[in-house]
Amino acid sequence: MDAIFLLPIIQLSVVFIFTGIVAFLLKLLKQPLIPAYILAGILLGPVFQLIKDAEFISLLSELGIAFLLFFAGLEFSFEKIKKISIPAIIIGFLQVSASFILGFYLAGWLNFGFLPAVYIGLILAFSSTLIAVKIFSDRRELDTLHGRISIAILLLQDLFAVWALAILPEAQNPWAMGYPLLATFALIFIIVFASKYSLPPVFRYAAQFPELLFLTAMSVCFAYIFAAEVLGLSIAIGAFVAGMGLAQLPYSREISGLIRPLRDFFIVLFFVFLGMQLAPFNPGLLWVFFLFLFISIFIKPFIIFFFSSILGYEARTGFFSGISLGQLSEFSLILATQAFLSGIFSQEFFSFVVLLTVTSMLVSTYAIHHKSGVYGKLSRILRPFEKLAIKKVKYSYQARSEKKIVIFGCHRMGSIFLNRLKKSLRSIIVVDHNPEVIESLMKEKVSCIYGDMENPEILESLDLSQIKLIISTVPDDDANAFLIRYVKARNPEIKIFVTSDHLKQVPKLYELGADYVILPHFLSGESVARIIRAVLSGKKELSDIRYRHVEHLKKIKVYG
Repeated sequence: MDAIFLLPIIQLSVVFIFTGIVAFLLKLLKQPLIPAYILAGILLGPVFQLIKDAEFISLLSELGIAFLLFFAGLEFSFEKIKKISIPAIIIGFLQVSASFILGFYLAGWLNFGFLPAVYIGLILAFSSTLIAVKIFSDRRELDTLHGRISIAILLLQDLFAVWALAILPEAQNPWAMGYPLLATFALIFIIVFASKYSLPPVFRYAAQFPELLFLTAMSVCFAYIFAAEVLGLSIAIGAFVAGMGLAQLPYSREISGLIRPLRDFFIVLFFVFLGMQLAPFNPGLLWVFFLFLFISIFIKPFIIFFFSSILGYEARTGFFSGISLGQLSEFSLILATQAFLSGIFSQEFFSFVVLLTVTSMLVSTYAIHHKSGVYGKLSRILRPFEKLAIKKVKYSYQARSEKKIVIFGCHRMGSIFLNRLKKSLRSIIVVDHNPEVIESLMKEKVSCIYGDMENPEILESLDLSQIKLIISTVPDDDANAFLIRYVKARNPEIKIFVTSDHLKQVPKLYELGADYVILPHFLSGESVARIIRAVLSGKKELSDIRYRHVEHLKKIKVYG
């Protein structure tokens, strides 16, 4: 094999083998994967110097950024934008503005020039879509109130970031700043027009074949990357605009699913490359490093929390929204790269920003995973901020009756329980962390509270001395374990039904005091097995079973 091709293949092999080992070891220690990728890059580059010429890995990581922004664009449908609440938009705008102004003036105080100060302000203003969305998805928090607020803020940040990437390269020539902005708007106009008229028939046919759908989506992505490059724009802008156009199609979900493995492949390389770029900088900048880090992981989340409190959200919701965005962004790295290539940042300061971004992502990842515990310790300090609210955002309804049954989670299974227990409806209260579910329950005058079962404030608000039965439809073993311990310690007489997807966890939940563990997959399998036996024995006709099943499903009301 030609040596010119052999070296990149060897580099790629070393990167993935080494990263796989590091990630596996850290996962055994129950650590998040993103820090593992960054640590692998640090070991491969600065520590052991196994990869000395990282140009090939750099190229692939740049593609990783493009795929990341293409994927972010796929989440940017106009339907989702319509659903963003006005308070979330206000919080996002105020957060970006406050963070930018703070960073800009702080950089000026540190004797940075005007343009470097602008870049520093923007770098500190944005948060990581990748980190937040991945963790929300892993923890099933995308539909929570704090998840929705955070995603709305991130969408607004993405718009600001794309705008900044477009105009800042011409910032030294104010008269030329209009061109990149017009070029970006032209790309957006073309893709929106195409997504309405020319792309639907193409994708309607391509959607019949998964491989063709994938290839067609990639063709659109690279066509816009090429167009952005020709127009003198960042390839990140081209990828984002392409994703935004495809998000308007009814096949965006399928496209997201098809490109996710490819995105993950390149994102691993992106984080490994970040770790490889770390280099020592002037020790005199160390206090500046910790100052900027403090702004990223403390001040920026506090800004979000503060404005959330003013706009009427509970302290817990504001705190969770803020802590989820307490890091620098992949856009921060793109902006830093742009500033470095333009000669605005030195190599030393570019390395400084990379280390700052990596550190903020590492700290933030752990902070998000432990946010409930952190909030528990800070709740007495944070809850007084709720008094600043202009108008309270209310996500609860309480009928005047004694509550004896609590249902945690009221989407599919919870809706079935609620329908079956209609005769006892006035004695039931529902707790759910999806605001849409709560809103639909409030319209039906069903007693409900927004929250989750790991929130002591919610559990304290329930009169456990009167409760007879608690049903958890949430298949989260750790949360159910917490619920069992909390409730049984205060009222051992309460009967607790919990849900689990893992057979191995059932004995542990019973040992903790669960009265019954619901295994949805096993129960549904047993129910279908009974139907099959009835059909095979000739006792029932399948057409009759199907008819009754359809009629039964029509009567079930699913909330949310």
